[in-house]
Amino acid sequence: MAGFIDRIEELINMVGEDHVALGSDMDANYQPVMETYRKMPLVVGALFQRGHSDEAVAKFIGGNFLRVMDQVQGV
Repeated sequence: MAGFIDRIEELINMVGEDHVALGSDMDANYQPVMETYRKMPLVVGALFQRGHSDEAVAKFIGGNFLRVMDQVQGV
């Protein structure tokens, strides 16, 4: 799980928190990170422990996806 959180932070540092979102697939390129969404609170907790704000975590766990889908559907 720590490596997964590291990768999330790497992506946020590269492209910004407005452009990183949790995917809906569970295979993570055939290397499972989470085998069930019941572990999602662990991801959220780890991001908070590393100092990410409520707003940034909300973007990652669904806010960014919803924003993009809203924009795409509005076209």
